[in-house]
Amino acid sequence: MDTITRLRSGAWALLGVLALSGCAGTQQTAGPVEPEQVSVYQSATAAPKGFQPVKRYWADSWISAFRIPTYDSQQEALASFRSRAGALGARGIIDLGCYRLDRRGETEPATLACNALAITY
Repeated sequence: MDTITRLRSGAWALLGVLALSGCAGTQQTAGPVEPEQVSVYQSATAAPKGFQPVKRYWADSWISAFRIPTYDSQQEALASFRSRAGALGARGIIDLGCYRLDRRGETEPATLACNALAITY
């Protein structure tokens, strides 16, 4: 086998391994949960032992390079995350963080960008 053929074979093998490892990281859930049933935890240490990540919202999504949702308040963001997490069957949210994007003035609230991790247990 020449060098080019070996490199191609190695590249295909590497792509196969990466594709399989991506599938292994997807957490299966029991089905959708009502948003009111999605618990909110301040940190991973407050969450139930043995939780499994379902989806990280906006921090590691490729779409966040182009556009992320914004919120007028942390309560609005929390309602949105609970709804999204519940639709995936997640039973909890941890590490909700909201960050100011701009200042509209001292009397007006800032626009917020938020992220969180949906979990199941």
